[in-house]
Amino acid sequence: MSKGVAALISLFLPGVGLALRNPKCKLEGIAVFVAAIGLDALVALLSLGGTFIGGPLIGAILGNLTGGLCCIATPIISIISAFGMLLIPLVHVIGAMHTYMRG
Repeated sequence: MSKGVAALISLFLPGVGLALRNPKCKLEGIAVFVAAIGLDALVALLSLGGTFIGGPLIGAILGNLTGGLCCIATPIISIISAFGMLLIPLVHVIGAMHTYMRG
């Protein structure tokens, strides 16, 4: 498998292309995959929060920490949380670049 194909695989599944291309880097590829999935989940949880709280989780966390003073900034937090979702593609691009350089 070429470096380009491995990087393309890692664009969608970070680290998997590295593990498939270079057997010596299998453990590194698995570690990159686990780290990327963890970061994706953390960004999604903080940015979206889910329906169980009705909005961004980061707003609820900050509201509890500041005793409600943060409620004035809720619209700003929502906008920043939406931009936080841009981190997910960034993590995948970095994973693909890592595979291309290490593969």
